[in-house]
Amino acid sequence: MFGSYWSQVLSVWEQRDKHKMLFIRYEDMKEDLAAVIRQVAEFLGKNVPEEEMPRLVRHLSFDSLKVNPAFNNADLIAKFNGHCNPFVREGIVGGHKTAMTSEMIERFKIMKRKMFGDAGLCFD
Repeated sequence: MFGSYWSQVLSVWEQRDKHKMLFIRYEDMKEDLAAVIRQVAEFLGKNVPEEEMPRLVRHLSFDSLKVNPAFNNADLIAKFNGHCNPFVREGIVGGHKTAMTSEMIERFKIMKRKMFGDAGLCFD
């Protein structure tokens, strides 16, 4: 996908009532991954046996995904001889605060309000 992050997110959000869509927040996955897995399974009309839940939680945890080449773009990073930022960082809620200056965060908040303010799309 190419184009503005803002317009892509907003275009999907605006379709939420026309199409069956499930929006999941990263914060919710970090707080209770098993609950989110159950939510996704229910949304898809699937049953996840409780005895499978610990295995799924381990497999879908951030720590597991971070080292999974199918997820972390290790092949792409290798093509650049490691001279690019990793696709996956720390996986910490609020981690942007250590990666961005306070000025950058404020500019991002202003842009977020400008682009999403009237749409009812909230990340907080």
